[in-house]
Amino acid sequence: LDPATCERGVEAITEVVLGSPPLPRAELIRRVAEHGVRVDPKTQAPAHLVGYAANAGAICRGPDLDGEATYVLLDEWVPHRGRLDGGRLDRDDALAELARRYLAAHAPAVVTDFAAWSGLPVADARRAFELIGSELSTVETDAGPLLAPSTSTGAGTPPPPRLLGHFDPLLLGYRSKDLLLDPSRAKVIQAGGGFLRPAVLVDGRVAGTWRLDRSRKASTVLVEPFDRLSPDVADMLEAEAGDIARFLGADVRLRIDHA
Repeated sequence: LDPATCERGVEAITEVVLGSPPLPRAELIRRVAEHGVRVDPKTQAPAHLVGYAANAGAICRGPDLDGEATYVLLDEWVPHRGRLDGGRLDRDDALAELARRYLAAHAPAVVTDFAAWSGLPVADARRAFELIGSELSTVETDAGPLLAPSTSTGAGTPPPPRLLGHFDPLLLGYRSKDLLLDPSRAKVIQAGGGFLRPAVLVDGRVAGTWRLDRSRKASTVLVEPFDRLSPDVADMLEAEAGDIARFLGADVRLRIDHA
């Protein structure tokens, strides 16, 4: 794929998905070929072309169809998605907006956390925080001073116990996970290769791991806590297992294996 083919591909993809129902990649590429942009379906070119169109803001993932990913026009799937004056953001505006959205979900944090989460160079991450500096306040934590939006309501009440899935955004949002996870347990959650195991969250910190065993008629949520859990926490994890059962439309039981 050369730059000219990519640009023509984005134009063709946009025309194909405009007003169309969600399309699987193979069908999308077949229709794009009818618009004069042909790529070899037996290579990685279709995946890269679709990825290029997504990064260009033309398309996004739609609902899965029979277990297969589909693609839709971004402007139809996410209308009024916040571009300034209906146009594209300039670089500083884009950096500032990305930092705002990051902190809305992950504050308190620091520049290096934002850089690790976004993939931006540290200089760009620092520039983003500088651009919204007047909107931020310093929060003192056990890890030192961090930054949060001035409109933040503060620490508040810890969230109820949760069963976090693989690669949960909470664990992906920081360069250092020390506020969430005891460093001595870090390799239990991230054993290597970038793989993050499902985690049990208690009082805002990782308190163990869990997995879903579906080998029997009734599925089982198997919780392996780092330390013994109180009866109240166990009851709230029962509710979490019940929510998994609701989502799966299946019978799901909870088992806590204390060491």
